[in-house]
Amino acid sequence: MPYGPERDERVMTLLELALGTPVVEREGCLRAACGGDRQLMEEILERAQWEERMGDFLLEPLVPRVELDTRSQPNSLFSLRSHAA
Repeated sequence: MPYGPERDERVMTLLELALGTPVVEREGCLRAACGGDRQLMEEILERAQWEERMGDFLLEPLVPRVELDTRSQPNSLFSLRSHAA
């Protein structure tokens, strides 16, 4: 299958399938789902391994997020209010 949006969609679907399958059954499940495309199966297995290794690594920031007051002030560059009221 050539690279492009259709392949990306298939890879993501297969990765979701792999991650939802117990590790001991994963290869057999993917072998059937990939229809004999060994390269695709190996790619999905590798991606699944990386997903499991990463876990929730990027879900929690290392540095606390600071909330900024982004509201426009009168006479600021982004203020849309008219001063002739």
